[in-house]
Amino acid sequence: MSVDWQEAVLFRLVRLDEQIGYDVELLQEQATLAQYLAGLNALQEAYFDQCYGCDGCCWERAPLNGIDILRYVKAMWPEEAEKTPYGFFLRNYAHVHNAGGVLDISLKRGTDGACVFLNKEKKCCHTHKCRSLVCQSYICIPQTERAELLRQQIVNAGIDDLARRFYLECEKQEKPFFVHSGDAGAINLADYPENGFSGKTDYDQVLLKDVITADLLSALQAPCVEQELK
Repeated sequence: MSVDWQEAVLFRLVRLDEQIGYDVELLQEQATLAQYLAGLNALQEAYFDQCYGCDGCCWERAPLNGIDILRYVKAMWPEEAEKTPYGFFLRNYAHVHNAGGVLDISLKRGTDGACVFLNKEKKCCHTHKCRSLVCQSYICIPQTERAELLRQQIVNAGIDDLARRFYLECEKQEKPFFVHSGDAGAINLADYPENGFSGKTDYDQVLLKDVITADLLSALQAPCVEQELK
């Protein structure tokens, strides 16, 4: 992802409980999700080994958002992009769980627990170039509390928006809303109001300040933690 991010976000290696970790600071209130991801990718490329040949995180739950799905579908099944991209992808490559109206939507995993897109022989992702936000934003080192909260709140806002997009797509197509596990119904659109992801088709359209709380935004605007590595 070629994005000018250096003036918008700052990532810094820090020492956390005698381990090397990272912290993040928002330098501009208009920082975008694309800039956040580009900064994380740059941090990993500069200081850590690439993911190729390591599948350690490919056996874990990987939540999705609507932009993730549009990127996957446009890259691999472009003929579906203008039809019903959410229903197509969720039926075939995701798992939708409903717990009393609370939806959890993540990448599908096989019976062995591996992500559907994992090439087990090469231990790498079949779709690395368009991998989901949660995969791009994961680095297997510790992080400060605010860096962890930032990722959590972005991911949660994305899940909620995807649930809304899928509900509206089903309604437009007059098709039933389906789930793979959990309760069969009781989905209420009012539980999934619009947020900073709504109506956006790429990460560079999503402002971080629109998908996190005001308290976290304020915390992220403070300088990085003082335990900087020398």
